[in-house]
Amino acid sequence: MAGCSLFPHFSTQGFLRIWQINYCEGAYERCERFKLTEGGCVVSPTLLPNGKHLPIARDSGSNRRK
Repeated sequence: MAGCSLFPHFSTQGFLRIWQINYCEGAYERCERFKLTEGGCVVSPTLLPNGKHLPIARDSGSNRRK
C-alpha cells in the first residue's frame, strides 16, 4: 500500500481509508491498479481501484488569451 501513487491524491484520510478497507485490506485482487501492476503494466496515477479515473485538472494558464 505504501508505494501506491494514488494515496497522495486524497486530501482526507477518510476517503483513503474507504479505498484501503475495500481493496487493499479486503479483496485486493479486485483492484484494477493491482491487476495492472501484477501484469507488468504501467499504472496511470489517476486510475482508481474500481477502474474509473480521477478527473485531471487542466492547467488554466495554457488557455490564456494574449
